[in-house]
Amino acid sequence: MGGAFIGSIIVFKVTAALGTRREMLNASVLFILGAVLESFAATSSLSPGMGIATLLLGRWTYGIGCGFAMHGAPSYIAEMSPSDVRGMLVSLKECMIVVGMLAGYLIGWLLSESEGGWRYTYGAAVLPAVIFFLGVARLPSPPRWLLKRGEVKDARYSAGFVYAHPGPAADKALAEITDAERERNALAAARAAMAEEAFGGAAYDAASPSEAGDELSTSAGSSALTSSVRSKDLSKSDVSGVTWHTSNTGSDGGALVSGAAPKPIELPPTLFTAANRRALTAALGVVTLQQVTGQPSILYYAAAIFKDAGMSSYAAVLTGAFKLLATMVSVMVVDKNGRRWLLLLGITIMFFALVMMTVAFYGYEPAEGDDDGRSGDDDAGINGRTAVIITGMFLYIGGYQISFGPIAWLLISEVFATDVRDSAIAVAVQCNFAWNLLVSFGYPILVQGLGALLGTRYMYCAAFGIFGALTLYSIYFVYVYVPETKGLTLEEIERFLRGDAKAPAAAFRPKALAMASASPSPRGQTPMGLEHSDAFSGVQSPIPETGGSLLSSAEW
Repeated sequence: MGGAFIGSIIVFKVTAALGTRREMLNASVLFILGAVLESFAATSSLSPGMGIATLLLGRWTYGIGCGFAMHGAPSYIAEMSPSDVRGMLVSLKECMIVVGMLAGYLIGWLLSESEGGWRYTYGAAVLPAVIFFLGVARLPSPPRWLLKRGEVKDARYSAGFVYAHPGPAADKALAEITDAERERNALAAARAAMAEEAFGGAAYDAASPSEAGDELSTSAGSSALTSSVRSKDLSKSDVSGVTWHTSNTGSDGGALVSGAAPKPIELPPTLFTAANRRALTAALGVVTLQQVTGQPSILYYAAAIFKDAGMSSYAAVLTGAFKLLATMVSVMVVDKNGRRWLLLLGITIMFFALVMMTVAFYGYEPAEGDDDGRSGDDDAGINGRTAVIITGMFLYIGGYQISFGPIAWLLISEVFATDVRDSAIAVAVQCNFAWNLLVSFGYPILVQGLGALLGTRYMYCAAFGIFGALTLYSIYFVYVYVPETKGLTLEEIERFLRGDAKAPAAAFRPKALAMASASPSPRGQTPMGLEHSDAFSGVQSPIPETGGSLLSSAEW
């Protein structure tokens, strides 16, 4: 997990230069190297100290690969997928992760009686990593990344790669992508002009907003800018040279298609602005709640519970198989029922499961040596309390795997604007791994602290009660802050969260976003406690329709 967190930090710096395809290629190489180091850590030629160091190096190397893969895979799949099946395809990523976990559990179980069998369990990861490398090597880079580099021909091929009739599909996809970028440029130009007029010539860089630019998020700035945009007739020639901005520093940062020399752009002013606040709130909120609602801790204590029931020898395999079944449910219905519906359903199941476990753990006296959530040999049989706890655990795992498990990664791959998507997903991945580390290491401390405060008979009851309260808040958070994105293209989602008039119908909006668009509060504050994410909320886009045509070669 520590290596994965480091990998996500590295990705944050290099994603613009590498692109998601090369991120996945690098991840596969790191997987192979990490698995080889792990499997050779116990060879007789190494001293015990060197063997442990080799094992840890392999684990960290593999973890860094996870950081690369968990950024590159959902982002790549989301960009390459048709909007009507994007949810299913991104969720399949989570499904295949669970398949890998189940395979690892099975191999570990089969080799559990073999001396040094753990080495073969680690080494088994080499084969899927090689398949991963060979498969990704045959895929094109995503079209938006290619367009930022001026590779229009390759972008057209990439846009039609997944379609049976790639020509018309590629033209339609590229037309929508370039229309969206043209809109961004026009809005940025209008913002800059308004900032100069309102603040006496204050410099305003659309890609790196100044304090003057942020002031446009207030209601006064929004009103003035709205009037300016409505009164100005921006023709196609105003943005004929589409300038593609990247949200990260690197060799290809800045204006990549306009003909200007590349200009490095600092990320924080680009990403952490009012224009991206709704997307950041939804994405970072979901990945945070995904971890703090207890998922690492439930699995952490599961071994002790299965041991009490005499099931520890095959508990991991049973858990992995159940996780796979639950994830497949999400995969099959996500594009039909939607992201919000699955999140609300799954989190509600998690809440009731935690209530069951909180009640079942009331007065529970752990066996000696079990207060850290780990155990040795199996104890005899199963009783009523253990049966209720096991039922609650499987309900929790099922609820998690149809909601937070796949949907969190799907959401972060969809909600961010093109110019900040790569860096924003990197931040979300960092947030996910950081919270996972904190909860995993903090759970034993929490339980021990509650034991000292309340006594060992009530420490687990209190711990799961805390997770239940956080899960209940998660239901509120999803209902208020998380948008529904099913069936929408990435550009439609961007307009939707920006509050543009060309966005989809208000029926797609979560309650807070609909209220925010309908009746903004003083000083730009919305009922959900956030400033308006864009000064153009409710304004008819000034960009003329292109009728599905691509930019001319001169415009490129």
